[in-house]
Amino acid sequence: MYSGNLCLHLTENISWELFEEYANTFIKLVNGKLLEKNDSIATRVWVVKN
Repeated sequence: MYSGNLCLHLTENISWELFEEYANTFIKLVNGKLLEKNDSIATRVWVVKN
């Protein structure tokens, strides 16, 4: 990323409606903490700290 932070692009074929559940499960698996959500029509960017 331009910010210098690590970026993980989740490429699993998941619907827009199920993304939040999928992402929250992933965050729990990596012992992360959701800091910020930026959702738009085209993409979702979540800032996570572990």
